Amino acid sequence: MENIYGNVDVTDFTASGEMSGFKNSITNSIQQDFNTSVEIKEMKNYFMEKEQIVSKQLETVMKEKVVLMDKIKKLSNNLASFCMSCPIGWKFIGSSCYFFSAIVKKWEEARDDCDIRNSRLLIIDDKKKSSDLKSHYKKSRYWIGLRSDDKDPAVWKWLDGTNLGFKNWKSGEPNNYGGKEHCGEIVSEGWNDAPCDFATYYICERLSPC
Repeated sequence: MENIYGNVDVTDFTASGEMSGFKNSITNSIQQDFNTSVEIKEMKNYFMEKEQIVSKQLETVMKEKVVLMDKIKKLSNNLASFCMSCPIGWKFIGSSCYFFSAIVKKWEEARDDCDIRNSRLLIIDDKKKSSDLKSHYKKSRYWIGLRSDDKDPAVWKWLDGTNLGFKNWKSGEPNNYGGKEHCGEIVSEGWNDAPCDFATYYICERLSPC
């Protein structure tokens, strides 16, 4: 065959083609790296924008939290004031309001008067309440919501029907002297049984609404 290329070696074209392919490969690789770099930059910007948005949202939430906590504090203070408020002439002791009568009544009359006052005759069902109230009744005697059972005078119950748990009877009491002492009163030494038609002072208790 005639050599139309003259003295040009065919292998020169082969080498040139390989070089061109190599250059194209390098170019493609660089382009891919560039594209990847652009994508990374775009993703970085995206997440930075998201971070700024979340940061602002968190700042807003924290401000709202401060406002909410301040409102809760004010509500708590108002609730505490409400829970500790008693009608005129009543005393707030422990966690309840108490009315110490200035006139004397029979036990049933005292019970009814407490009902009218939206309260009840005093029930002393634990030692703490007894201690809290002691300094307020030590100079007189008062009816409390304690009465013996109609069927069994030896059994004493509170006005709400509950049996005695805590007891604070005066020494030697109850003794049902003369078979007529079926109502309970409180004196400085403790509880005492007395005739229900005996007129004395009384204590009404209004439970806290809280």
